[in-house]
Amino acid sequence: MKTGVTTLAVALAFAMMAVAAPAAHAESVTYEINMESFPGYVGSYFHSATYGAMHMPDGVTYYGGGTRNYEVSGTLTGLLDRTAGTLEVTGGELFAESRGYSGLFLGAFDAKSDIDVAVTGGHFETVNGRPSGVLHMVFSQLGTVLPVSFAFVPYHFSGPANSWMENQSGFVLWGNNTEDENGLPMSSTGLRIGADLVGRLVDNGVPMNPHPEPGSLVLFGLGGLGLAYAVRKRRPRA
Repeated sequence: MKTGVTTLAVALAFAMMAVAAPAAHAESVTYEINMESFPGYVGSYFHSATYGAMHMPDGVTYYGGGTRNYEVSGTLTGLLDRTAGTLEVTGGELFAESRGYSGLFLGAFDAKSDIDVAVTGGHFETVNGRPSGVLHMVFSQLGTVLPVSFAFVPYHFSGPANSWMENQSGFVLWGNNTEDENGLPMSSTGLRIGADLVGRLVDNGVPMNPHPEPGSLVLFGLGGLGLAYAVRKRRPRA
């Protein structure tokens, strides 16, 4: 009977400790945005989106081409879940360097002057192996401030557009600016602006929630008590 109790206590202890083991969490990551060239794709740019209309399965028209007004560099931060294939964007700072074209960009900025861009949020999920989602930004130049969002969709355009690099170690994104909170891109009206962004992971950071949850600590304690009880029961009496 004592052997049965001891075995049960040990089994219970290990079961509780297994339950207490922390689950995988998203990682805090930083992607560096820079200019890169691939076969059939060059980024990172902000550009007008005035030609190359593409009618996609979601019923929305996307414009793939236009003047590459700005070269983009900087960083984008977020929470990456490699297992789920998701990236929750938490912030970032980008610098849009003018390529010297005349006129207005986004209808508000002098295209010959640089633009500071703050990344304010966004979210990506993996659809058919490709990143899909939206990035929210705030453009600013000489006191003029304008919120702009870009929608990225999981359709194959040319080359590696809208794809993850291996194990989410980087991304290649192409998308149109959006006109509402639902992430729908500009179609036949409005300011059609595109973004081509290439990002590479430069800092894996540390896993979120590295310490067990309070509930897990309780289970861990109970498991320890179970082991102590089992060891005590096995000690010969003096």
